[in-house]
Amino acid sequence: MRGDQSQLVRDIAVEHFVRPAKAQGLKEVIIPVRKLRDLLVPNGFPAKNIPQICSALEANAFRHANGFESVSVEGPASKRSTTVVFHFFFPRIEKDAMPSDEKPEEQIEDSAAWAKRLTGKLRGLLKEELAAYGGGEAFIKWMRSEDEDAA
Repeated sequence: MRGDQSQLVRDIAVEHFVRPAKAQGLKEVIIPVRKLRDLLVPNGFPAKNIPQICSALEANAFRHANGFESVSVEGPASKRSTTVVFHFFFPRIEKDAMPSDEKPEEQIEDSAAWAKRLTGKLRGLLKEELAAYGGGEAFIKWMRSEDEDAA
């Protein structure tokens, strides 16, 4: 049953993230674990089975089957959380190696997409940093402390 669930994870990831990215000619596929889990649950996947989602996406078979060159993972050290975000990268194609009539149009990122991408990354970093201090309230107490060694 576990293998079937891992395959379901990979199938939903391909359907909702990989194929649309390829169709748009993107060089990167971003898969937030929380969004993927929300797509899996209506298909009978256990909502709390986050480690299996992460493992299925980390598998070399998934990477190779979709032609990814590399992967980076954002999130807590365990890499097993709904806050984890996978970034899969397609191989770079040299423009000179392609016939001129097959060159993809340059993807221009508008300011709204750029801002959303950067604030999403910052949110992840800040969330990790706050968690390291025991939450937002503990972080504020640490910042306000008069003890120089504590701050």
